[in-house]
Amino acid sequence: MRILIVDDNDLNLSVLSQQITLLGYDYDTAVNGNDAYAKSKAHRHPLVLTDCQMPEADGFQLARSIRALEAQNDLAPVPIIAISANALADEAKRCFQSGMDDYLIKPVKLKELKTVLAKWGPRRDNPKAPQKGG
Repeated sequence: MRILIVDDNDLNLSVLSQQITLLGYDYDTAVNGNDAYAKSKAHRHPLVLTDCQMPEADGFQLARSIRALEAQNDLAPVPIIAISANALADEAKRCFQSGMDDYLIKPVKLKELKTVLAKWGPRRDNPKAPQKGG
């Protein structure tokens, strides 16, 4: 499973990349929503981890763009997991309204990341199919 990690902060991107590697996954990275959207169009990742606040296009716009692409092309929804430093309930609500599936608060703990990846990762019977719920 090759996860797309999206964050404009080099340190955050490095930490998440290391955590993903420790959990046994491969990854691609993107530095903003526009970069991530281009990469998600070129290669359909089974899961997207995205920061919410980024320049050019933020995580909210990325989620809306991915959901529109899926709807236009009759594609199964890819799980999109928000990663935000904002722990307020309004931020989580905004994430879900934009089409994201789950929400992690920075700094992301390895155990929490592992739980989210287990919940939203591909099913064992079809490793290429995104899993909804869990």
